[in-house]
Amino acid sequence: MTAVGDLATATDVHDLVTRFYREIVFDELLEPIFGEVAEVDHCDRWFSLWTATIDAGWTGPHADRAKTHAEALMAGMAKHVFGFTWTAPDPAEAATGRVGR
Repeated sequence: MTAVGDLATATDVHDLVTRFYREIVFDELLEPIFGEVAEVDHCDRWFSLWTATIDAGWTGPHADRAKTHAEALMAGMAKHVFGFTWTAPDPAEAATGRVGR
């Protein structure tokens, strides 16, 4: 096995998550679950939970960067993995945790 680098950058983490979800699309067991629920509401809920978790424990430029990065990541996954255009929900709606309900 060839040695590879650590998850040292945001790009590395982005690539990991993107590759992971791409693998799910081709997995016989997991694809039906994700394929049926991976619609706009699934993406909104994921993003809302992510940002709520950050907001509950952290504040500042790194926390803001983590949320911005997650928004770009989800938009990319929606487009390239799930096949639709996604935009982040309104921050007030996301803060309530009631997105997609």
